[in-house]
Amino acid sequence: MNKNCVYGLLGLEPVSRGRACFRFALKRCAGACCGQETPQAHFLRLQASLERLRVVCWPWKGAIAFKREPPTNDPVPHYQQLVMAGGGTLAG
Repeated sequence: MNKNCVYGLLGLEPVSRGRACFRFALKRCAGACCGQETPQAHFLRLQASLERLRVVCWPWKGAIAFKREPPTNDPVPHYQQLVMAGGGTLAG
């Protein structure tokens, strides 16, 4: 169950100072809107929740090349060329 109070903290739902948001009444908010939870604790929980969704865009430290073995006795090595972000290319 989502306990993040994004509506009140982001100003998407009007919240009076010291009063809970509507989601708190439904037990879907941990209380960052009304002081039951500190904003720092809320942020840490939110950050931990978002960490599960992180996408690793490029798992290697730099550019890589793939060497393909020739299907026959062709002595010429074959390389794949990768086009990288920013317009750079990896020549092989």
